[in-house]
Amino acid sequence: MWEELGYYEGFALTWRAIHEKQSRQDHRSILHIRNLLELISQFPTINPSAADAASDGHLETHSPDSI
Repeated sequence: MWEELGYYEGFALTWRAIHEKQSRQDHRSILHIRNLLELISQFPTINPSAADAASDGHLETHSPDSI
């Protein structure tokens, strides 16, 4: 899921940069870009239930190198 959010964040940042370069005054699209970035920033970046399980010893964690 986080990969998808990263994709949409990059998409929104790209279009925001395009709008800034073109100095377009399309308020509707700028508002949608701003809202999308705000929603993405509010999304949690960790899974609290997985973190709780790992700290309780119920979930075995692996480093990326060990998989």
